[in-house]
Amino acid sequence: MNSSLKGFIVVMLTGFLLSGCSSTRLVTSWHDPSLGTREAGKVLVIALAQQDSLRRKIEDEFVRQLATLGADAEQSYRIFPDEKLITAETVKAKLPETGKNSVLVTHLVDIKRETVYVPATTEVYPDDRFYMSISRRPLYYNRFDSYYSHSYAAVSKPGYSYDRKLYVLETNLYAASDKLLWTAVTESKEPASLDAAIRNFVGVITADMKNNGLL
Repeated sequence: MNSSLKGFIVVMLTGFLLSGCSSTRLVTSWHDPSLGTREAGKVLVIALAQQDSLRRKIEDEFVRQLATLGADAEQSYRIFPDEKLITAETVKAKLPETGKNSVLVTHLVDIKRETVYVPATTEVYPDDRFYMSISRRPLYYNRFDSYYSHSYAAVSKPGYSYDRKLYVLETNLYAASDKLLWTAVTESKEPASLDAAIRNFVGVITADMKNNGLL
């Protein structure tokens, strides 16, 4: 295996490991301390997004994950196909018809940009020249110092930097009375896979809701 191929494999493995890292982190969350431990109940999920397809993906994923935690959730796009029709007044008026007693709203509040620096690395690999047939016996084979120095080869990669976006989202849970029950702010890295990023984001949100006794 030549050095360039070895270096390529290292880059691929590094990318694979990084892709397994969480793309969303919880920045902060708060819940009404007077609630105690309780269930969120029946939830109407609203994702405010510029693209209808994105809105539907987020709401579908929330409904799916909330169902696994025992909540009865429904997508707002089934009730309000046009997001422009969603206002505090229209939601409050429609909520009794849906049979839901709480509203979960998520929306983008900011887009940050940050520069990420990846430091230089040096990887050491067995040297192919060492693995010549013993019968050919390289000249350095009988000397320990030469034997050792020829047994390994180093591949160095320079450091580099790149810019990425961080999407800041706020997610709020309201009671039917408009009372704020819980709120969270998250940061999500610019995703390579939108579907995977949505699953991760929703997972972070629902996990915090559960940890705060809402689910």
